[in-house]
Amino acid sequence: MIVSAKAIYESGSLRLLEKLDLQEGQEVHITIERLDEDGYPMQETLADVLGFDPDDEEKAHALAESQYQAIQKIIGIATTDEPDDASERHDEYLYGEVTR
Repeated sequence: MIVSAKAIYESGSLRLLEKLDLQEGQEVHITIERLDEDGYPMQETLADVLGFDPDDEEKAHALAESQYQAIQKIIGIATTDEPDDASERHDEYLYGEVTR
């Protein structure tokens, strides 16, 4: 069951603005959605979602090039007699060396 309620953050604690229909001691999972000054959910910027400023052409180009090279590597493996491990190592091909 999902329950939504508004709260105010004060002195390091959340104060609920309404009573919740919960049993005493019931464990819950909290998701915080920040609201703007008008009470609307704050929107993430494209830079927040991408992890870099999309107006930074140098970083965007570098990311696109690294992804292009990764795809070319996967395609190259698929067209050779080498064992195809792309389904297991796709993150490594796309993002570089993966540390475990």
